[in-house]
Amino acid sequence: MKTVIFLVMAALLLIQAPVFASDANDFSIGMSVPDSFFANKTDTATIHITNNGDAGWFKVIVFGSETWAWTPTWRLYIGQGETADVLIYISPPQDVKPKIYSFAVTVTRETTQASVERQLLVQVRQTVDAGLSNFTISCTECSGSIDISVDVQNIGTEPFTGTVTANLGGVIRSYPLQIARGAVQHIADTIDLAGFKPGEYTIMLNLSSATRQIQLSNKSFSITTVENVLYNTSTSSSIFGNFVTLSATNTGNVPTTVRLRAPITKAWWSIYSGPAPTESTETEYIWVLELAGGGHTEINYSEVFWPLPLIIIALIIVGIFAYLQQAALKVTKKAVGRTMIIPGRDIGIAVSIKNTRKTAESLVVRELIPSAFSVSATGTVKPLMRKLATGTELVWKFTNVGPGEERLIHYKIIPNVQIYGGTTLSPTMVRAKCGGRVIERSSNPLFLEGATKGVRKLPVEVEK
Repeated sequence: MKTVIFLVMAALLLIQAPVFASDANDFSIGMSVPDSFFANKTDTATIHITNNGDAGWFKVIVFGSETWAWTPTWRLYIGQGETADVLIYISPPQDVKPKIYSFAVTVTRETTQASVERQLLVQVRQTVDAGLSNFTISCTECSGSIDISVDVQNIGTEPFTGTVTANLGGVIRSYPLQIARGAVQHIADTIDLAGFKPGEYTIMLNLSSATRQIQLSNKSFSITTVENVLYNTSTSSSIFGNFVTLSATNTGNVPTTVRLRAPITKAWWSIYSGPAPTESTETEYIWVLELAGGGHTEINYSEVFWPLPLIIIALIIVGIFAYLQQAALKVTKKAVGRTMIIPGRDIGIAVSIKNTRKTAESLVVRELIPSAFSVSATGTVKPLMRKLATGTELVWKFTNVGPGEERLIHYKIIPNVQIYGGTTLSPTMVRAKCGGRVIERSSNPLFLEGATKGVRKLPVEVEK
């Protein structure tokens, strides 16, 4: 684009001023140009204007594809036969590419519009291998963060290895560089401003190689004052009470006073448990705290529903007591030997009563034998027998059963009829006094296997 503009401007000058040095006999120009100009340094070239005609005013214009060549003396008066010098200032930037740049210098006599144009060739040499360019920041009045962006161009003749260091108020970040010849590496980053106080700041970029510092560049900005506090209340409820967390976060950048508030629960069944408040009213507790910029604080307290824990503790005690009482007597019933019901054959039954706790007094054991069976024998401890409509009741009585003692009851029954499929004897019932209380326990039911219908034994002959 710069080259196109240069060509257009040159064409316009040619149209407006067709008189050149060979035609303009009343004035001429010459140049004194240094052999080289160095990047990041200002030097001058000199234009010599000799007026061979009438005294008058002359205009000097310098233009080209770059903007770092100019003259402050764009209009001057030259007497007849005099020579005047005009300085052209050349200031190549730090990141300029080393090469020859071309500029056009045009001198015009105002009265006749006669012009003389000369080409100014500027040989630029670099003193460094790389340079910073296009350094920008996202804001000049910032609050939460600032974005930085910069290009690093390799302007040397070899691949460049180095580092760009950004320094903001002692916060330093480094960006390693590996740039091929003629290439550009872009750097972009975001710096968090949390913890920075309001005020004026300068962010400094330092480009360096392994051996020396190459270039410094800086941008200034200000951090504005931000005052903002976010409050939050989190409640976790259970049957035991409410557990509350009050929090405050200072999202601003200046210290501030925060006031955490909690309502006072006046219910008789609720008790407050937590840190003492700074102050309180009839309806709320208040904690007053100083919070730095970017800081966070929490208050944790609970509202305990005190009757419920007591009730639960009481139920646990009652449950433990009931369990201990329940476990005081353990009653089991099992068949001894054969369990198949076969008419005419006895089935032995054994009942065990084991005491694991306090002494059991006046222990009574009741057993109901179904009417399909008859009692064929009893053990050494003889029961009381009573005929009922549903069968035969057996009752054993014991005076005391001490802790760790066991009573065993044995008896036999015989089926009166053939029973198919099987039958279940009802649990044995035990009643006793233990610790001043009457307790009742029962054994497990007992299943007896019967015959299977349709199954007969037949002799079988196997032919060999």
